[in-house]
Amino acid sequence: MRSVKDCGRRERLVLWWLTYKLPVEREVDEVAIADAAKVARWDVMEIAGIRHAFPVHWGRMLLKRELRLAHYRKHGSVPDGVTPGWPLGRNVSQIGPKLKRKENALAKRPRRMIKWLSACLRA
Repeated sequence: MRSVKDCGRRERLVLWWLTYKLPVEREVDEVAIADAAKVARWDVMEIAGIRHAFPVHWGRMLLKRELRLAHYRKHGSVPDGVTPGWPLGRNVSQIGPKLKRKENALAKRPRRMIKWLSACLRA
């Protein structure tokens, strides 16, 4: 399994802003990156470098924007802070990497949690 290079706090702020605060119908272009640079109080060239330094994170941001745009076109609005249709939902970070690796961790959970966790692990 290949390790993914993790990004720092400012990079995450920029990716979050581009995902959730940039209007859904607007494309991620140089103007949007310049706006993100103002928010993060960072140089535009450094923000443009995120695309090449962290391609996995950049791709996830673009996927989330596509899902949000599809939801916007279908329903006319997008909920704040949520990506509708994201495979593992909002609370992926709460599952934890150990739970994904160990099958017997499901047996220790209450019955109502087993269904939810097994659905998250299947997706």
